[in-house]
Amino acid sequence: MGLAYNSVQGTFQSGGIRSYDLFGEALGQAAKYEELRKHPVLWDIFREHARELGLENFNILIVQEFVYNSLSNSYRDMFAEIDLTDKRLVERDFQLMYDSEAKYIYFKVLE
Repeated sequence: MGLAYNSVQGTFQSGGIRSYDLFGEALGQAAKYEELRKHPVLWDIFREHARELGLENFNILIVQEFVYNSLSNSYRDMFAEIDLTDKRLVERDFQLMYDSEAKYIYFKVLE
């Protein structure tokens, strides 16, 4: 799962079958953060961290730096950090094109 901060709009149907639609920048960015799990060099980092925790099968939560910075210290402590200047990323020419302000990626491995 990916989490990002930005604008969200939505509609809610008040009569009949209840349904809603959400759209906006936050959902698009969150989807892009979720897709980071598929990048080979990041996947290696996620998998290595999971193995250090004794997990072979796991889920992952990836949060935008802005979201991470808005968390309390006790929640921040739950996340691992990847510096975007990490040698492994630089060698593989990794770039976070849709979030040019980001200096880090934060993730949490979940069972």
